[in-house]
Amino acid sequence: MNYKKIQLPGGKIFGNKGEPGLPGFTRLVAVPKGANVLVNIIEGNTQILDNYMIYPVQETPEDNLDYIQPAFAINQKIYQSNLAYPEVLYSLEYDWVRGCKIAKINVHTARYNPVQKRLYYYPNLEVDIQFEGGDDQTYIAFENKSRFFESIYAQAFPNYSIAVSNIADLIDMPSLNGRAKKDS
Repeated sequence: MNYKKIQLPGGKIFGNKGEPGLPGFTRLVAVPKGANVLVNIIEGNTQILDNYMIYPVQETPEDNLDYIQPAFAINQKIYQSNLAYPEVLYSLEYDWVRGCKIAKINVHTARYNPVQKRLYYYPNLEVDIQFEGGDDQTYIAFENKSRFFESIYAQAFPNYSIAVSNIADLIDMPSLNGRAKKDS
């Protein structure tokens, strides 16, 4: 069989070992304190490409001389299915960075039906992200803030506004040594 690999500029390939390697992108979003993320994908215009056999994701080779290439991996359950894969165009994981809840959103920009050998590509896909619950003004408790990290958060997370913090308060924060000193 002649498999095809798909790669978009600036994108990455998603999928577990043996699953179709489909293009997508990842965004990190700062989550307000106490909130959860709701993701809505608006597919827009769909481009349908026929006669495609999408190459399955393979194990990442190790960088050493003793590496032995593993056997070709393919998830037969998916590749024998007449359903478009993946069913949902995004996955969501949460993590924490210095007291700030982070949502890692992986977005597929294509689906694949292996039986029909049909690729559904979404070039105008839109991602709508909303927060449910929580305080939409507070991302990190004040006691966990640091003036040294505010600009990093503002650059890494498009929705994190440095204006949310009162920088004057952060500048006047005592050092960790000052907090630990006992008054005489």
